[in-house]
Amino acid sequence: MNAKMLKMPSKLQLAIAISAVLMSGLANAEAWDITQTVTPGSDTTLLQDGTTATSVQAMNAISSTTATVSGSQTAAMGLSALTLDQEGTGTGSTQAANYLNSTVIGATGVPFVQAQSGTGTITLNQTTALGATNLQAVNTAGGTTVTALTQDVGAAIVALNQTQSEDTQAVNNIDATDMVGPAVADVAQTVSPGTSLTLSQTGSGTNNTQAGNRAAVTGATGALSATQLVAPGASLTLTQTETGSGNTQAANLADSAYEIGTLSQTVTGGSAATAMDQDGAGVNTQALNMATAGDGGVTTSTTQAVTGDLTMQQGVASAVGDGSVQAANYLVSTGTVVLATQSLGGGSEAISLEQNASGTGSVQAGNLMDFSAASAELTDGAQSIDGASLDLNQHDTTAGALQAGNAVLTGGTGGTIAQTVTVDTLTMAQTNAVGSFQAANYVGDLL
Repeated sequence: MNAKMLKMPSKLQLAIAISAVLMSGLANAEAWDITQTVTPGSDTTLLQDGTTATSVQAMNAISSTTATVSGSQTAAMGLSALTLDQEGTGTGSTQAANYLNSTVIGATGVPFVQAQSGTGTITLNQTTALGATNLQAVNTAGGTTVTALTQDVGAAIVALNQTQSEDTQAVNNIDATDMVGPAVADVAQTVSPGTSLTLSQTGSGTNNTQAGNRAAVTGATGALSATQLVAPGASLTLTQTETGSGNTQAANLADSAYEIGTLSQTVTGGSAATAMDQDGAGVNTQALNMATAGDGGVTTSTTQAVTGDLTMQQGVASAVGDGSVQAANYLVSTGTVVLATQSLGGGSEAISLEQNASGTGSVQAGNLMDFSAASAELTDGAQSIDGASLDLNQHDTTAGALQAGNAVLTGGTGGTIAQTVTVDTLTMAQTNAVGSFQAANYVGDLL
Protein backbone atom coordinates (compact mmCIF):
# COMPACT_ATOMS: atom_id res chain seq x y z
CA MET A 1 0.00 0.00 0.00
CA ASN A 2 1.19 3.52 -0.78
CA ALA A 3 2.73 5.01 2.37
CA LYS A 4 1.29 8.41 1.51
CA MET A 5 -2.20 6.97 1.89
CA LEU A 6 -1.42 6.06 5.51
CA LYS A 7 -0.12 9.46 6.47
CA MET A 8 -2.03 10.91 9.44
CA PRO A 9 -3.24 14.53 9.31
CA SER A 10 -1.20 17.09 11.20
CA LYS A 11 -2.47 18.91 14.32
CA LEU A 12 -2.91 22.02 12.22
CA GLN A 13 -5.02 20.16 9.67
CA LEU A 14 -7.17 18.71 12.47
CA ALA A 15 -7.68 22.13 14.04
CA ILE A 16 -8.71 23.61 10.70
CA ALA A 17 -11.16 20.77 10.07
CA ILE A 18 -12.74 21.07 13.54
CA SER A 19 -13.04 24.84 13.22
CA ALA A 20 -14.73 24.44 9.87
CA VAL A 21 -17.29 22.09 11.36
CA LEU A 22 -17.98 24.43 14.29
CA MET A 23 -18.29 27.48 12.06
CA SER A 24 -20.63 25.56 9.78
CA GLY A 25 -22.82 24.72 12.80
CA LEU A 26 -22.92 28.35 13.92
CA ALA A 27 -23.71 29.53 10.42
CA ASN A 28 -26.60 27.12 10.21
CA ALA A 29 -28.01 27.94 13.69
CA GLU A 30 -31.65 28.89 13.20
CA ALA A 31 -32.41 32.55 13.86
CA TRP A 32 -35.53 34.51 12.89
CA ASP A 33 -36.33 38.22 12.89
CA ILE A 34 -40.13 38.32 12.81
CA THR A 35 -42.68 41.15 12.66
CA GLN A 36 -46.34 40.23 13.20
CA THR A 37 -49.25 42.69 13.32
CA VAL A 38 -53.02 42.21 13.51
CA THR A 39 -55.26 45.28 13.11
CA PRO A 40 -58.96 44.55 13.63
CA GLY A 41 -61.34 47.28 12.55
CA SER A 42 -64.04 46.33 15.05
CA ASP A 43 -64.55 44.78 18.48
CA THR A 44 -62.91 41.35 18.56
CA THR A 45 -63.61 38.25 20.67
CA LEU A 46 -61.46 35.14 20.90
CA LEU A 47 -63.38 32.07 22.16
CA GLN A 48 -61.67 28.87 23.25
CA ASP A 49 -64.38 26.40 24.21
CA GLY A 50 -65.62 22.82 24.39
CA THR A 51 -63.18 20.01 25.09
CA THR A 52 -60.23 21.91 23.60
CA ALA A 53 -57.06 20.63 25.31
CA THR A 54 -53.30 21.30 25.06
CA SER A 55 -54.00 23.76 22.25
CA VAL A 56 -53.07 27.37 21.45
CA GLN A 57 -55.32 30.17 20.18
CA ALA A 58 -53.72 33.53 19.41
CA MET A 59 -53.90 36.51 17.07
CA ASN A 60 -50.12 36.45 16.57
CA ALA A 61 -48.27 33.19 17.21
CA ILE A 62 -44.65 32.03 17.03
CA SER A 63 -43.64 28.53 18.12
CA SER A 64 -40.23 26.92 17.65
CA THR A 65 -38.16 24.41 19.60
CA THR A 66 -34.89 25.31 17.84
CA ALA A 67 -34.81 29.02 16.96
CA THR A 68 -33.46 32.24 18.41
CA VAL A 69 -36.21 34.78 17.84
CA SER A 70 -36.12 38.57 17.58
CA GLY A 71 -38.69 41.09 16.31
CA SER A 72 -42.16 42.03 17.46
CA GLN A 73 -45.83 41.08 17.78
CA THR A 74 -48.54 43.75 17.90
CA ALA A 75 -52.28 43.59 18.46
CA ALA A 76 -53.19 47.00 17.07
CA MET A 77 -56.70 47.42 18.46
CA GLY A 78 -57.21 51.15 17.99
CA LEU A 79 -60.58 52.06 19.51
CA SER A 80 -61.84 48.47 19.29
CA ALA A 81 -62.46 46.23 22.30
CA LEU A 82 -60.65 42.94 22.79
CA THR A 83 -62.29 40.08 24.70
CA LEU A 84 -60.71 36.73 25.50
CA ASP A 85 -63.14 34.02 26.67
CA GLN A 86 -61.63 30.72 27.78
CA GLU A 87 -64.35 28.19 28.52
CA GLY A 88 -65.13 24.49 28.27
CA THR A 89 -63.77 21.46 30.09
CA GLY A 90 -60.41 21.13 28.34
CA THR A 91 -57.04 21.33 30.11
CA GLY A 92 -53.56 22.61 29.34
CA SER A 93 -54.49 25.16 26.66
CA THR A 94 -53.31 28.73 26.04
CA GLN A 95 -55.26 31.72 24.76
CA ALA A 96 -53.57 35.05 23.99
CA ALA A 97 -53.44 38.03 21.70
CA ASN A 98 -49.67 37.58 21.26
CA TYR A 99 -48.09 34.14 21.77
CA LEU A 100 -44.37 33.36 21.64
CA ASN A 101 -42.60 30.13 22.48
CA SER A 102 -38.99 29.67 21.42
CA THR A 103 -35.64 28.33 22.57
CA VAL A 104 -34.00 31.76 22.91
CA ILE A 105 -35.95 35.03 23.05
CA GLY A 106 -34.24 38.31 22.17
CA ALA A 107 -30.58 39.32 22.25
CA THR A 108 -28.57 41.41 24.67
CA GLY A 109 -29.80 44.99 24.36
CA VAL A 110 -32.29 44.06 21.62
CA PRO A 111 -35.55 42.84 23.20
CA PHE A 112 -38.33 41.01 21.43
CA VAL A 113 -41.42 43.23 21.75
CA GLN A 114 -44.98 42.09 22.46
CA ALA A 115 -47.51 44.91 22.52
CA GLN A 116 -51.16 45.85 22.50
CA SER A 117 -51.83 49.31 21.12
CA GLY A 118 -55.05 51.30 21.25
CA THR A 119 -57.47 52.91 23.68
CA GLY A 120 -60.30 50.41 23.76
CA THR A 121 -61.18 47.96 26.53
CA ILE A 122 -59.61 44.58 27.23
CA THR A 123 -61.50 41.83 29.06
CA LEU A 124 -60.16 38.41 30.02
CA ASN A 125 -62.63 35.78 31.26
CA GLN A 126 -61.82 32.41 32.80
CA THR A 127 -65.25 31.93 34.30
CA THR A 128 -67.33 29.15 32.72
CA ALA A 129 -66.76 25.45 33.46
CA LEU A 130 -63.07 25.67 32.64
CA GLY A 131 -60.69 22.73 33.03
CA ALA A 132 -57.34 22.95 34.85
CA THR A 133 -53.83 24.17 33.93
CA ASN A 134 -55.02 26.61 31.28
CA LEU A 135 -53.30 29.93 30.56
CA GLN A 136 -54.90 33.16 29.37
CA ALA A 137 -53.01 36.40 28.70
CA VAL A 138 -52.81 39.39 26.39
CA ASN A 139 -49.07 38.80 25.90
CA THR A 140 -47.39 35.51 26.77
CA ALA A 141 -43.85 34.33 26.11
CA GLY A 142 -42.10 31.12 27.05
CA GLY A 143 -38.69 29.71 26.32
CA THR A 144 -35.60 27.94 27.53
CA THR A 145 -33.74 31.24 27.79
CA VAL A 146 -35.27 34.72 27.88
CA THR A 147 -32.46 37.16 27.14
CA ALA A 148 -34.38 40.34 26.32
CA LEU A 149 -38.15 40.84 26.18
CA THR A 150 -40.57 43.75 26.43
CA GLN A 151 -44.30 43.29 27.06
CA ASP A 152 -46.55 46.36 27.00
CA VAL A 153 -50.32 46.76 27.35
CA GLY A 154 -52.09 50.11 27.45
CA ALA A 155 -55.80 50.33 26.48
CA ALA A 156 -58.31 52.36 28.47
CA ILE A 157 -59.88 49.73 30.71
CA VAL A 158 -58.41 46.30 31.50
CA ALA A 159 -60.45 43.74 33.46
CA LEU A 160 -59.57 40.16 34.46
CA ASN A 161 -62.21 37.75 35.78
CA GLN A 162 -61.32 34.31 37.15
CA THR A 163 -63.55 31.78 38.93
CA GLN A 164 -62.34 28.27 38.07
CA SER A 165 -59.50 26.08 39.47
CA GLU A 166 -55.77 25.57 38.81
CA ASP A 167 -55.56 28.10 35.98
CA THR A 168 -53.35 31.11 35.25
CA GLN A 169 -54.55 34.49 34.01
CA ALA A 170 -52.40 37.57 33.41
CA VAL A 171 -52.17 40.67 31.27
CA ASN A 172 -48.47 40.00 30.58
CA ASN A 173 -47.00 36.54 31.20
CA ILE A 174 -43.51 35.03 31.01
CA ASP A 175 -42.54 31.40 31.65
CA ALA A 176 -38.82 30.69 31.27
CA THR A 177 -36.27 28.11 32.28
CA ASP A 178 -33.76 30.92 32.83
CA MET A 179 -33.32 34.66 32.28
CA VAL A 180 -29.78 35.67 31.33
CA GLY A 181 -30.12 39.36 30.54
CA PRO A 182 -27.20 41.30 32.04
CA ALA A 183 -29.47 44.10 33.26
CA VAL A 184 -32.88 44.21 34.89
CA ALA A 185 -34.21 46.40 32.07
CA ASP A 186 -33.64 43.63 29.51
CA VAL A 187 -36.90 41.97 30.62
CA ALA A 188 -39.69 44.51 31.15
CA GLN A 189 -43.44 44.16 31.68
CA THR A 190 -45.80 47.15 31.73
CA VAL A 191 -49.56 47.49 32.23
CA SER A 192 -50.66 51.13 31.98
CA PRO A 193 -54.35 51.49 31.11
CA GLY A 194 -55.55 55.06 30.73
CA THR A 195 -58.44 54.51 33.13
CA SER A 196 -58.49 51.33 35.21
CA LEU A 197 -57.13 47.86 35.91
CA THR A 198 -59.44 45.44 37.73
CA LEU A 199 -58.48 41.97 38.98
CA SER A 200 -61.38 39.83 40.19
CA GLN A 201 -60.85 36.35 41.63
CA THR A 202 -64.06 34.90 43.03
CA GLY A 203 -65.97 31.67 43.66
CA SER A 204 -64.83 28.34 45.05
CA GLY A 205 -61.82 27.73 42.81
CA THR A 206 -58.47 26.46 44.12
CA ASN A 207 -54.82 27.02 43.20
CA ASN A 208 -55.45 29.80 40.69
CA THR A 209 -53.00 32.54 39.76
CA GLN A 210 -54.10 35.97 38.55
CA ALA A 211 -51.80 38.91 37.88
CA GLY A 212 -51.26 42.08 35.94
CA ASN A 213 -47.63 41.16 35.21
CA ARG A 214 -46.41 37.62 35.87
CA ALA A 215 -42.85 36.37 35.38
CA ALA A 216 -41.84 32.84 36.35
CA VAL A 217 -38.52 31.00 36.15
CA THR A 218 -38.71 27.24 36.58
CA GLY A 219 -35.09 26.14 36.11
CA ALA A 220 -33.38 24.34 38.99
CA THR A 221 -30.55 26.89 38.82
CA GLY A 222 -32.36 29.67 36.99
CA ALA A 223 -32.38 33.32 38.03
CA LEU A 224 -35.20 35.79 37.48
CA SER A 225 -34.25 39.38 36.56
CA ALA A 226 -36.97 41.78 35.42
CA THR A 227 -38.70 45.10 35.89
CA GLN A 228 -42.48 45.12 36.35
CA LEU A 229 -44.72 48.20 36.31
CA VAL A 230 -48.47 48.66 36.83
CA ALA A 231 -49.61 52.27 36.40
CA PRO A 232 -53.34 52.88 35.75
CA GLY A 233 -54.49 56.42 35.05
CA ALA A 234 -57.42 56.38 37.48
CA SER A 235 -57.91 53.21 39.53
CA LEU A 236 -56.52 49.82 40.48
CA THR A 237 -58.86 47.32 42.16
CA LEU A 238 -58.06 43.84 43.45
CA THR A 239 -60.96 41.69 44.68
CA GLN A 240 -60.33 38.20 46.05
CA THR A 241 -63.47 36.58 47.40
CA GLU A 242 -62.72 32.87 47.49
CA THR A 243 -64.06 29.96 49.48
CA GLY A 244 -61.43 27.76 47.84
CA SER A 245 -57.77 27.83 48.91
CA GLY A 246 -54.32 28.15 47.37
CA ASN A 247 -55.17 31.12 45.17
CA THR A 248 -52.76 33.97 44.42
CA GLN A 249 -53.66 37.42 43.15
CA ALA A 250 -51.16 40.22 42.49
CA ALA A 251 -50.64 43.29 40.35
CA ASN A 252 -46.98 42.30 39.85
CA LEU A 253 -45.92 38.70 40.45
CA ALA A 254 -42.38 37.30 40.18
CA ASP A 255 -41.86 33.62 40.99
CA SER A 256 -38.49 31.88 40.76
CA ALA A 257 -38.02 28.23 41.60
CA TYR A 258 -34.41 28.95 42.57
CA GLU A 259 -33.30 32.57 42.91
CA ILE A 260 -33.81 36.17 41.84
CA GLY A 261 -31.04 38.17 40.23
CA THR A 262 -32.23 41.77 40.15
CA LEU A 263 -35.95 42.53 40.39
CA SER A 264 -37.83 45.84 40.37
CA GLN A 265 -41.59 45.88 41.00
CA THR A 266 -43.58 49.13 41.00
CA VAL A 267 -47.26 49.96 41.38
CA THR A 268 -48.12 53.60 40.74
CA GLY A 269 -51.66 54.38 41.85
CA GLY A 270 -53.99 56.52 39.77
CA SER A 271 -56.16 59.46 40.70
CA ALA A 272 -58.40 57.24 42.87
CA ALA A 273 -57.26 55.15 45.83
CA THR A 274 -55.99 51.67 45.07
CA ALA A 275 -58.40 49.18 46.62
CA MET A 276 -57.60 45.67 47.91
CA ASP A 277 -60.38 43.43 49.25
CA GLN A 278 -59.79 39.88 50.51
CA ASP A 279 -62.73 37.84 51.80
CA GLY A 280 -63.96 34.27 51.89
CA ALA A 281 -63.15 31.15 53.90
CA GLY A 282 -60.25 30.06 51.71
CA VAL A 283 -56.55 30.35 52.58
CA ASN A 284 -55.24 32.69 49.90
CA THR A 285 -52.67 35.38 49.08
CA GLN A 286 -53.27 38.89 47.75
CA ALA A 287 -50.61 41.53 47.06
CA LEU A 288 -49.76 44.46 44.86
CA ASN A 289 -46.10 43.46 44.45
CA MET A 290 -45.19 39.86 45.21
CA ALA A 291 -41.87 38.05 44.77
CA THR A 292 -40.93 34.51 45.74
CA ALA A 293 -37.54 32.81 45.60
CA GLY A 294 -37.32 29.14 46.47
CA ASP A 295 -34.96 26.20 46.87
CA GLY A 296 -32.32 28.06 48.84
CA GLY A 297 -30.87 30.22 46.05
CA VAL A 298 -29.07 33.56 46.53
CA THR A 299 -31.14 36.60 45.56
CA THR A 300 -29.06 39.65 44.66
CA SER A 301 -31.56 42.51 44.90
CA THR A 302 -35.31 43.10 45.08
CA THR A 303 -37.01 46.49 45.09
CA GLN A 304 -40.77 46.80 45.65
CA ALA A 305 -42.55 50.16 45.64
CA VAL A 306 -46.17 51.31 45.88
CA THR A 307 -47.34 54.92 45.61
CA GLY A 308 -50.81 56.49 45.73
CA ASP A 309 -53.65 56.34 48.25
CA LEU A 310 -54.34 52.78 49.40
CA THR A 311 -57.24 51.00 51.11
CA MET A 312 -56.80 47.40 52.26
CA GLN A 313 -59.58 45.24 53.75
CA GLN A 314 -59.11 41.67 54.96
CA GLY A 315 -62.07 39.66 56.17
CA VAL A 316 -64.43 42.62 56.43
CA ALA A 317 -67.32 41.11 54.49
CA SER A 318 -66.59 37.52 55.57
CA ALA A 319 -63.78 35.90 57.52
CA VAL A 320 -60.79 34.65 55.57
CA GLY A 321 -59.24 31.23 56.13
CA ASP A 322 -56.45 30.50 58.60
CA GLY A 323 -53.07 31.67 57.26
CA SER A 324 -54.33 34.06 54.58
CA VAL A 325 -51.98 36.88 53.56
CA GLN A 326 -52.73 40.39 52.29
CA ALA A 327 -49.91 42.87 51.67
CA ALA A 328 -49.03 45.80 49.46
CA ASN A 329 -45.42 44.59 49.09
CA TYR A 330 -44.67 40.93 49.79
CA LEU A 331 -41.34 39.07 49.57
CA VAL A 332 -40.84 35.38 50.40
CA SER A 333 -37.48 33.63 50.30
CA THR A 334 -36.14 30.28 51.49
CA GLY A 335 -32.54 31.25 50.71
CA THR A 336 -30.27 34.27 51.13
CA VAL A 337 -31.37 37.73 50.02
CA VAL A 338 -28.46 40.15 49.73
CA LEU A 339 -30.55 43.33 49.45
CA ALA A 340 -34.32 43.84 49.82
CA THR A 341 -36.14 47.18 49.82
CA GLN A 342 -39.87 47.78 50.26
CA SER A 343 -41.50 51.22 50.22
CA LEU A 344 -45.12 52.26 50.60
CA GLY A 345 -46.15 55.84 49.87
CA GLY A 346 -44.36 58.91 48.59
CA GLY A 347 -45.11 61.39 51.37
CA SER A 348 -48.69 62.52 50.77
CA GLU A 349 -50.77 59.34 50.71
CA ALA A 350 -53.64 58.17 52.87
CA ILE A 351 -52.99 54.51 53.76
CA SER A 352 -55.68 52.44 55.49
CA LEU A 353 -55.62 48.81 56.68
CA GLU A 354 -58.67 47.06 58.18
CA GLN A 355 -58.51 43.48 59.45
CA ASN A 356 -61.72 41.90 60.71
CA ALA A 357 -62.66 38.36 61.73
CA SER A 358 -59.56 36.94 60.03
CA GLY A 359 -58.48 33.34 60.52
CA THR A 360 -55.76 32.08 62.85
CA GLY A 361 -52.32 33.03 61.58
CA SER A 362 -53.64 35.49 59.01
CA VAL A 363 -51.42 38.44 58.13
CA GLN A 364 -52.24 41.91 56.84
CA ALA A 365 -49.36 44.34 56.26
CA GLY A 366 -48.29 47.25 54.15
CA ASN A 367 -44.78 45.82 53.71
CA LEU A 368 -44.20 42.14 54.43
CA MET A 369 -41.03 40.01 54.25
CA ASP A 370 -41.18 36.31 55.09
CA PHE A 371 -37.88 34.80 56.23
CA SER A 372 -39.45 32.10 58.38
CA ALA A 373 -37.94 29.17 56.46
CA ALA A 374 -35.04 27.51 58.27
CA SER A 375 -32.56 28.35 55.50
CA ALA A 376 -33.73 31.96 54.96
CA GLU A 377 -31.40 34.90 55.58
CA LEU A 378 -31.60 38.64 54.91
CA THR A 379 -28.21 40.33 54.56
CA ASP A 380 -29.56 43.88 54.26
CA GLY A 381 -33.19 44.98 54.25
CA ALA A 382 -35.31 48.10 54.57
CA GLN A 383 -39.05 48.73 54.89
CA SER A 384 -40.55 52.21 54.86
CA ILE A 385 -43.97 53.84 54.97
CA ASP A 386 -44.11 57.53 54.10
CA GLY A 387 -47.46 59.28 53.81
CA ALA A 388 -49.95 61.74 55.15
CA SER A 389 -51.70 59.12 57.30
CA LEU A 390 -51.55 55.47 58.34
CA ASP A 391 -54.72 53.97 59.80
CA LEU A 392 -54.55 50.50 61.36
CA ASN A 393 -57.90 49.04 62.41
CA GLN A 394 -57.97 45.48 63.79
CA HIS A 395 -61.19 44.12 65.22
CA ASP A 396 -62.91 40.82 66.00
CA THR A 397 -59.80 38.87 65.05
CA THR A 398 -59.03 35.35 66.22
CA ALA A 399 -55.88 33.97 67.80
CA GLY A 400 -52.68 34.53 65.87
CA ALA A 401 -53.82 37.31 63.53
CA LEU A 402 -51.18 39.92 62.71
CA GLN A 403 -51.72 43.45 61.39
CA ALA A 404 -48.77 45.77 60.81
CA GLY A 405 -47.49 48.61 58.72
CA ASN A 406 -44.09 46.94 58.28
CA ALA A 407 -43.60 43.26 59.15
CA VAL A 408 -40.76 40.75 58.95
CA LEU A 409 -41.51 37.12 59.79
CA THR A 410 -38.54 35.36 61.39
CA GLY A 411 -37.46 31.78 61.93
CA GLY A 412 -34.49 31.43 59.57
CA THR A 413 -30.85 32.31 60.23
CA GLY A 414 -31.43 36.03 60.81
CA GLY A 415 -30.16 39.19 59.14
CA THR A 416 -30.42 42.97 59.18
CA ILE A 417 -33.61 45.03 58.78
CA ALA A 418 -34.45 48.73 59.18
CA GLN A 419 -38.15 49.66 59.54
CA THR A 420 -39.46 53.22 59.42
CA VAL A 421 -42.93 54.77 59.50
CA THR A 422 -43.10 58.51 58.75
CA VAL A 423 -46.61 59.97 58.63
CA ASP A 424 -48.42 63.12 59.71
CA THR A 425 -51.15 61.08 61.41
CA LEU A 426 -50.95 57.58 62.87
CA THR A 427 -54.18 55.93 64.06
CA MET A 428 -54.28 52.49 65.66
CA ALA A 429 -57.41 50.76 66.95
CA GLN A 430 -57.60 47.18 68.26
CA THR A 431 -61.08 46.05 69.30
CA ASN A 432 -62.38 42.62 70.37
CA ALA A 433 -59.15 40.98 69.25
CA VAL A 434 -58.12 37.60 70.73
CA GLY A 435 -54.46 36.59 70.87
CA SER A 436 -53.66 38.97 68.02
CA PHE A 437 -50.84 41.44 67.28
CA GLN A 438 -51.13 45.00 65.93
CA ALA A 439 -48.05 47.15 65.34
CA ALA A 440 -46.69 49.91 63.13
CA ASN A 441 -43.41 47.95 62.89
CA TYR A 442 -43.20 44.23 63.66
CA VAL A 443 -40.34 41.71 63.60
CA GLY A 444 -41.00 38.24 64.96
CA ASP A 445 -42.45 34.80 64.58
CA LEU A 446 -45.60 34.03 62.67
CA LEU A 447 -48.17 33.93 65.45
